Amino acid sequence: MTRIARWEALEQEIEKLKNEHNMQLRKQAEEADNIIKRRFGFSAKLIEAELEVQNHSGDCVFYRAYHGLCSSIRMPHIMHKVVGSPYGSIEGDPVFVNIGKPFHKALSLQVTERPNAYCRTFRVSIHGDLTEADKDTLCYKYMIRAKNAFAMTQEEFKAQHELREENEPSGEYFAFDVEYPLEELKLIVKFPEAYPVQPQLLAYLSHGWVINEAEFQRVRGDFIKEANCATITIKKPLHGFRYVIYWDPPSRLDLRKGKENA
Repeated sequence: MTRIARWEALEQEIEKLKNEHNMQLRKQAEEADNIIKRRFGFSAKLIEAELEVQNHSGDCVFYRAYHGLCSSIRMPHIMHKVVGSPYGSIEGDPVFVNIGKPFHKALSLQVTERPNAYCRTFRVSIHGDLTEADKDTLCYKYMIRAKNAFAMTQEEFKAQHELREENEPSGEYFAFDVEYPLEELKLIVKFPEAYPVQPQLLAYLSHGWVINEAEFQRVRGDFIKEANCATITIKKPLHGFRYVIYWDPPSRLDLRKGKENA
């Protein structure tokens, strides 16, 4: 066998070992996913969490869509909680939004708690319960409006800073906590026209606002910034983590310049 032939054979052997290793890792990851799903008894294929900031007063709409919810135990309802900012207020209660083909069992939405002006706790009830026989067919979407939910200038943000928790992001933000197994998470933030900001991405542990650099590096490549919009699609988001899109509000002067240049 010539030197070139030996080298080619060695490369083929290395490639074979790589493929076998990758297959083993995928198998281990699938087994880990199945263990987690069995532990929780509940999972989702996709969650889309969207924030639409509608104007320069900080009024907004929160949307959340759930796709492919499934359970290995009988579940009569699913609990949800929406928390805005302490200097804003939620307007009304959450309502369903049409998401296409309806679930084959009737759904209803009931608010269970209004602890303050910027928080709502509610449940989505499944009439006939969500069971293992339903597989992953449950999908629904809700929306809720909030007023003055975000500081839209640096001056406003500094004036309200004392209301924030320690170690929160240095600017305004939209966050999602992963509380159960989830195959894919999509976060979307839409800004009003002529609003000059540069959104950024962060990844934290859910409790205590502890930044996790390794998870940030894993997902950062899928962060997309466009005109007046920022999006991140996360494959296999980690349970117990918080994914955040944040931004520094512009100064009043920069905001005025942005309006003039629009």
